[in-house]
Amino acid sequence: MRTFLVAAAALALAGCGGDDGTRSPRGAPAPSPPRAEAVLAVSTETAGSRLFWANGRTLEPVDGRSVSFSYYHSAVDRAPNGGILALGADDRGYVQLVDLGRMESLGTIDVGGYGFFERLHWVAPDRLLASISGEPSRVAALDPTTRRVFSVQELEGTVLSSSPVEDGLVLLVAPSGRIGPARVVAFDGGGVRSTVLREIRAGWEQEGEADEDSRARQSVPGLAVEPSGERALVVAAGDRVAEVDLETLAVRYHDLAEPVSLLGRLRDWLEPAAHAKAISGPERNAVWLPSGLVAVSGSDYAANGDEVDVTPAGLALIDPVAWSVRRLDDEPSWAAFRGGVLLASAWDETSGEQTVTVFEADGNHRFSLSRESTDLSQVHGGYLYAASQDGTRYELVDLRTGDTVGRATPERSTWLVDVDD
Repeated sequence: MRTFLVAAAALALAGCGGDDGTRSPRGAPAPSPPRAEAVLAVSTETAGSRLFWANGRTLEPVDGRSVSFSYYHSAVDRAPNGGILALGADDRGYVQLVDLGRMESLGTIDVGGYGFFERLHWVAPDRLLASISGEPSRVAALDPTTRRVFSVQELEGTVLSSSPVEDGLVLLVAPSGRIGPARVVAFDGGGVRSTVLREIRAGWEQEGEADEDSRARQSVPGLAVEPSGERALVVAAGDRVAEVDLETLAVRYHDLAEPVSLLGRLRDWLEPAAHAKAISGPERNAVWLPSGLVAVSGSDYAANGDEVDVTPAGLALIDPVAWSVRRLDDEPSWAAFRGGVLLASAWDETSGEQTVTVFEADGNHRFSLSRESTDLSQVHGGYLYAASQDGTRYELVDLRTGDTVGRATPERSTWLVDVDD
């Protein structure tokens, strides 16, 4: 289960566009209001955050129970029975466990060291896997029942992205501090297995020592893992794709049938350091859909003096059998599969408007939704929770129709914890 990062809540700026009321197409039945079932939510506060059960329609607490933390979590996952939540405490080196029935802390698991919890994945009641980004990045196997650390292993590189499979994690790893051959790593809580993708470049590197000369280059491919856990695809900018058999880690390369220009222009690989003034290079994200197709999106960055030009890569579907490409939209720069639908997001840097286009898993269009200064990434229970004004104003949108079916105005900045994948 991929979850919403509360630390990213700052991206939701003040204001919200769109209708003020709930409307249905002429002649269509009025949309049903969202169910008032409880949803897991977190409110952000000056000293940290507070976890609680919220009414799914109003996002207000359903009772007085909550757990407070002195941090913002970076990754979460629920136990196989759904009763315990694990939260990665941003870069503090420990995982918090919470009993969701009683809404009480069960203690922490100290992983140690530094790094940002990139993903948590509960593979069994007594086995929780963690991916921790940093230089070098690490993976860890934890026992939530005893709060012990089974193992921590360095990956000799930096995690770019990861995907859970039934019994482990699949990670895309780049060399630390430079651009070089990418690696696909499989981790099941015991050993680490990896393979080098010699034809796929990945990583970040900085050019120039002084701040005024600081430049960064990046190459960030997208990782998509087949729902069965049998294969992974690594998709870089251009027309070259790496296919990895996750049982044997054998690698095959494929040339896509579509011209390079339709998946984003090929530029100098570059990646941003936090203090770099200019960045250049491609960034892609990919997701394997239940239909068997692979959705790819992203952006190309180009340094232009002190400015950075960003060109959306658009949204395309790859057929991992015929290796053909179907172009869906030129505007998106991000894609995800949530709530049974494919979401593609495009930003207008000038106006602050975000447009989310909703597709079926086979690429058929459902609807598009545009709002100013609004986070359109949260999906739960068949609804898109469009957040504005720092999570204090919500518009609830039916994912089947695109109709607004409710509004919520929680007293504090509030964000969903369980975001459907």
